[in-house]
Amino acid sequence: MKARTLVELAAISSTLYTISKDQELLDKLNQWAEKGKEKINAFVKEKSVDENGKEMDFLEKLASRIETSRHDMEERVGELVRSSYDRMHIVHKDEIEKISHQLETLKKELAIVHTKLNKQEKKEA
Repeated sequence: MKARTLVELAAISSTLYTISKDQELLDKLNQWAEKGKEKINAFVKEKSVDENGKEMDFLEKLASRIETSRHDMEERVGELVRSSYDRMHIVHKDEIEKISHQLETLKKELAIVHTKLNKQEKKEA
């Protein structure tokens, strides 16, 4: 076989491989779309009531779900940030403030001890 023919066969086979992989991706996307449709349909059919016992309409349910999701996401992001700080040994702002307060307290105690030591030296002299 000629080199050109081998290159063309390689190009065709790689193109077919790419198309087959894209088909797998499309199938996966279709599966996700179907699951999403099912969840949306279940959400729309779900009956929800507010604090007053009145049934919520679709937009109210959606707003409520968005607010709950936002709160959950903030908690999860906070946990992830804290855990990443711990893994990377980065000091958080609260810890810096705590250490700074402890340092100020120790400075005050040191000044008191230094004053007492000076008084003690004057008495001995």
